[in-house]
Amino acid sequence: MLDLAELEAQTTEALAELQRLCDGKKFTMCIPPQGIDSDVVLHRPLAAVPALIQRVRELEAERERIFPLLAEIHEKLDEQKAKLNLLQMIQGGHDDS
Repeated sequence: MLDLAELEAQTTEALAELQRLCDGKKFTMCIPPQGIDSDVVLHRPLAAVPALIQRVRELEAERERIFPLLAEIHEKLDEQKAKLNLLQMIQGGHDDS
């Protein structure tokens, strides 16, 4: 599962690195690679993009499945509320909602 807080921090770091490079600073690369290397800093959040796209697709599919069910439930609740209001009117009560 994606750690969104970690991904957000990595994205912030990558954007700062891009700005640093745009400001004319040198591309950093160490041997062996280290977490401060420009390519590593830029790659980390980009590596998560395919998983994010897949998760968005899954959530969109779930939304498409759930929304009609929610609409049906809402319609049934409205029907029950109307029946309850009618029953209360017949019994002499009233509903102020």
